Amino acid sequence: MTLHASDRAGAPPSRARALHVWLLMAIASLGPSGVAAQTIEGLLLDADNGTPIDLGILVLLTAEGDTAGLTATDPSGRFTVSSAEAGAFMLSASAWGYVAKEDGVFELGPGSRLEVEFRLAPRAIELDGILVTAEAPTPDHPLILNGFVERYRTGLGHFVSPRDLDRSAFVSTEALFHFVPGVRLVTSTMSAGGGGALGTDIERVVMRGPFGWCGPTVFVDAVRTPLAAGMTLSELLPVYLVGAVEIYRNPAAVPPEFGPAGECGVIVFWTKR
Repeated sequence: MTLHASDRAGAPPSRARALHVWLLMAIASLGPSGVAAQTIEGLLLDADNGTPIDLGILVLLTAEGDTAGLTATDPSGRFTVSSAEAGAFMLSASAWGYVAKEDGVFELGPGSRLEVEFRLAPRAIELDGILVTAEAPTPDHPLILNGFVERYRTGLGHFVSPRDLDRSAFVSTEALFHFVPGVRLVTSTMSAGGGGALGTDIERVVMRGPFGWCGPTVFVDAVRTPLAAGMTLSELLPVYLVGAVEIYRNPAAVPPEFGPAGECGVIVFWTKR
């Protein structure tokens, strides 16, 4: 069954037309196991000429605005993004040279699959006083080039996406880790010789290792960056400079490019570009 976005119940017609989204709803069970992911798949196309958009970024958002899935389109404009849990979701699409769009709500039941055709309008870009229109994205999105998106797809770590950062008011770099399972924030007081003002309380991020809680290995833009004694993550990298974060609590799950990880896991920061 083919539905136009404006025909969906609860979707304002004017908003649906502006989003240029056509839905082909083909909800089918993925099997009787009860553990299958809930999936949205489809095409990301240029709204003007219908050509596929390569390297577009699709973000699946929960009703609370949390990132449930993240992926990039292939050269044919196809994408697949999944959530481990059923529920109501929004889908955000963006690509270089296009106006970003967000649509939903999409209801995904257990083991369901929804096919979507998502169209983005080209964006006029002003360069040095010259107005140009970008007709195609360029394959230089930082989170694609540095492997963030590909590692996100593996599901082996905990990821803080740019969307998460934009939608949450994090007051410090340490605050990014408040609700990450297996990660704690501990407060300690600097003592003499500790590398910091004597008596100063500092907040440190620790992970559970095989012999208790300990400090993780830190990377900034793929460079191993040890913390000096008494230095906090906010001093190393203020939260307003953080573009994305990868958190690997299990040393066995740490990607080779960030190993060897030791026993306390790894935190990888990507700065805004």
